Amino acid sequence: MQLLSRGYYGGRRSCGVTLIELMIAITILLILTGAAIPIVRVQIKREREVELRRDLWEMRDAIDRYKDLADRNAFQIKVGSEGYPPDLDTLVKGVDSQGKKIRFLRRIPVDPMTGNTDWGCARCRTIPSPLPGAGRTCLTFLPSPPARLWTVLSTRTGDGEYP
Repeated sequence: MQLLSRGYYGGRRSCGVTLIELMIAITILLILTGAAIPIVRVQIKREREVELRRDLWEMRDAIDRYKDLADRNAFQIKVGSEGYPPDLDTLVKGVDSQGKKIRFLRRIPVDPMTGNTDWGCARCRTIPSPLPGAGRTCLTFLPSPPARLWTVLSTRTGDGEYP
């Protein structure tokens, strides 16, 4: 009985881990965690960029639909606006066309980088085109504060197709 109660190491029981083993395991976990953090940060940034790109395409589509209806004289526009909306709030509230309210956006998209809906708007300008009568007009939106510049292009060519 005496032999069975003694452990393998001459009186000591070997039922736990040593301090060295514990330190090695924790060190390995810290190294793996340290390597994973930058990868997760890059992935989060990429997801935000994809969301931002989707929101910009949504705004571009709404601006193009507004301009198409304005070019067809479906509603009255201000002189000198070139058929573009004065602000993004106009796209959300909509316009009256033949007794019908037409809305182009459900809401102003939230900038995933800054977390707010403050978008600045630069005025429209015509970009010359090599094709006769096929100029491009650019409506530029930038997040407030203007840390980055994102451009929503309305690129109408002469035949109504995107280049």
